[in-house]
Amino acid sequence: MNIKNIGLTILIIAGALLIGNGIYHMFIDLLIDTNMSLLVKIGIIGIIVGIIVLLIGLIIERIKDKRNENF
Repeated sequence: MNIKNIGLTILIIAGALLIGNGIYHMFIDLLIDTNMSLLVKIGIIGIIVGIIVLLIGLIIERIKDKRNENF
């Protein structure tokens, strides 16, 4: 493993930790806020979960396609 891959791995892990922390605090704030209607809370959570599932699916698809590439 070269230094470029190590740096990229650290960058991805740090970014994932920061994004995960932000999403966690956003969920907590959504659940605690009593002024917001339940429909809006469910909608926001649904959009976030949908985007996360979509990104995970795209990453998995890209990994599978990369394995099948022939040069």
